[in-house]
Amino acid sequence: MFAIAFVSLTEGKRGLTLSLIMINSLLFLVVNLLLSNEYLLLFAQNNYFILEQGEIWRLFTANWFHADIFHLLSNMVGLLIFGFMLENTVLKWQYLLIYFCSGLIGNVASLFLAELDVFSLGASGCIFGMLAASFIVNRRFDPAAIGLGIVFSIFFVILSMAPQVDTWAHAFGALGGIVLGYAFSPKAPEERFKDVY
Repeated sequence: MFAIAFVSLTEGKRGLTLSLIMINSLLFLVVNLLLSNEYLLLFAQNNYFILEQGEIWRLFTANWFHADIFHLLSNMVGLLIFGFMLENTVLKWQYLLIYFCSGLIGNVASLFLAELDVFSLGASGCIFGMLAASFIVNRRFDPAAIGLGIVFSIFFVILSMAPQVDTWAHAFGALGGIVLGYAFSPKAPEERFKDVY
């Protein structure tokens, strides 16, 4: 049943965004409500466990789990807004590449720049990548995207300055989104909302 819902969602114009929100939300419910924090820490990024114990999977799994409901909601609102903006403009594989690569780039940067014993998790690196990419891709064709991008950029930058926030993952996730956004930008206005599905 879950597989049928996933397939039906991804077939729509905004299916990838809705699917990613659904997956993140389901994982939050399972781990945070049905299990315990001990399980959550198994998937979080911890540089000691990655570098000293070889637990490389944490660079990937950390992007799918959130510490609390506010953490989840703030990331999913950002994904909803910027995912929708981006999904109408780029190909599906480009969209997914931006999402996954931004998160991975942010976590790898954090691996070498953050403290060794800190746990971090959340889709923020992915979201910063989506924000940056949607701004870059739509900048020439949609003036409203510029204003929206600036407002949410300020919001997310303020969040990045809060204690216990992985600022490196945010910054380098955004950098990944900028690079891929330039790579996947449409060359002409008529390409912006072409039927890419």
